[in-house]
Amino acid sequence: MIVLIILVVALIACVLFLYFYRKREKATGHTPYIEALIALLENKETLAMKKFKEAVSIDSDLVDAYVRLGDLYRKKGDVERAIQIHQSLTVRPTLNKYEEKKVYLALVNDMLETTRLNKATSFLKEIIKIDKKDKHARELILEIYEDMGNYRELHTWMRGLGFPESFQEHADLVEAGRLDQGEGPFSDVSLFILTNLSNPNIEITFRDAFPISLSELRFDATMEDIVYLNCTATFRYTLFDVSLVPK
Repeated sequence: MIVLIILVVALIACVLFLYFYRKREKATGHTPYIEALIALLENKETLAMKKFKEAVSIDSDLVDAYVRLGDLYRKKGDVERAIQIHQSLTVRPTLNKYEEKKVYLALVNDMLETTRLNKATSFLKEIIKIDKKDKHARELILEIYEDMGNYRELHTWMRGLGFPESFQEHADLVEAGRLDQGEGPFSDVSLFILTNLSNPNIEITFRDAFPISLSELRFDATMEDIVYLNCTATFRYTLFDVSLVPK
């Protein structure tokens, strides 16, 4: 009889434990969070956004869910909403170093998407403050600095030709040799064709060239390998010459 009572009590305890455990499990955001990750793997981005929203509404401590939700907003073109989500995470005092770096990297991508390179650089510097050995962040800063040189030169050239905001922009164009007296705002541009050994073989020279358009800069900081900033510059020219490069 005593054994029977003990078994009944144990059974009741197990039932109560399972009931409250399942109830508590349902009250966490991990289930919709996992469902959102699965949806991402299946390229179901709308469903993933819905599940991430559900997850953070249940558990506001799911930082990764917030970051990924912001990334999806950026991917869909709502960059300002992505910035708002990611920026709100930076003021949380409970973030660990890994989460802080992840948030700042998301902000780097947001800024690069809108060509706010100075902002992107400042967030990369925040990552380096957190982890001085972060090679990826250092390489990204160097790439932005290196590639912005040619971009700024073309931008200055176009601004000086078109609608300079000040006399200084026009003066910078003259100082750079773009407005030689009597020659106009032109420059010769050379394009070299290389051999399979990367030696210059043919030179194409475009005479009296000047830029007429300059594309935006796009960059994805989530890439693991080194990826350089690229832009497209369109020139007008009078004529071009083709010649062999002397060996």
